Amino acid sequence: MRKIPLPVVNDIENLQLLEASKSDNAQAIVAQMPAMRNRFEEYDRGCGNPWVVDIDQQFEGTKAHLQHLYTSPPVALGFIAQLRTSLAGACPVCGGRGIATLDHYLPKSFYAEFSFYSKNLVPACYNCNTKRGNRTKGDLDGERPVHPYFDAFAERRIMLIEISPPWEAPEVNAVPFDVTGAELVTAKWHIDNIIVPAGFDGEIRNLWAAIIRKPHVYFNDTTDINAMIRDLQRWQGIEEESDSSMNGWRSCFIHGLTRNQAALRYISESPIVIPPA
Repeated sequence: MRKIPLPVVNDIENLQLLEASKSDNAQAIVAQMPAMRNRFEEYDRGCGNPWVVDIDQQFEGTKAHLQHLYTSPPVALGFIAQLRTSLAGACPVCGGRGIATLDHYLPKSFYAEFSFYSKNLVPACYNCNTKRGNRTKGDLDGERPVHPYFDAFAERRIMLIEISPPWEAPEVNAVPFDVTGAELVTAKWHIDNIIVPAGFDGEIRNLWAAIIRKPHVYFNDTTDINAMIRDLQRWQGIEEESDSSMNGWRSCFIHGLTRNQAALRYISESPIVIPPA
């Protein structure tokens, strides 16, 4: 989860190029291009918010053509392949690693007109893109995904990963952090419906197991809790630099661990495994 810059793409010009294209799918949507321009403007005004940008059934008849232009883009939509590989660091949608695909913020099955709209296409990891499904919003106003292009609050830390006993196989939970009001509603829905299905807990359990198995790898001095926290803070900074985000899974876990005195005491009191000479 993180805020990323808007794509540098002229979507209106791309429509004009499609209008001149010999692609059968492009020609099939020419009559709807004025309506698509209006919808692009509506998307921008509403920042892609599904509570503001309603589903429009007028594109249902050309849905297959619109979706095909995304999956098999002509030259006019060459930016799609470039956008898919344009980002490094943590997945801006879930905070995991391994960006390899594009996520439609508003699903193309409901919003076909945004199938190849650049501001609706977010570089993402495979897990969160496939396991989110078509969940677009919840039952309560404000329950929706965080939008990496428009939600400025995602620039700061908005998630914490907490662990709790039994320490040998801990409970792992992602929770909102430092958000209130509408931001809290959005962050909580995003965590429950996108980050949890993406499988963050498995990675965190493995990381915790590695720490308690060989604490000397991660800490210079496990007899001093304050020294351990300093080591964690340095590690956290490295992860955030690598992820270009404060909401990468590892950063959120490490930050949670610095606040978890019981977990730190457990590490401190665990038998130290001496590495082989």
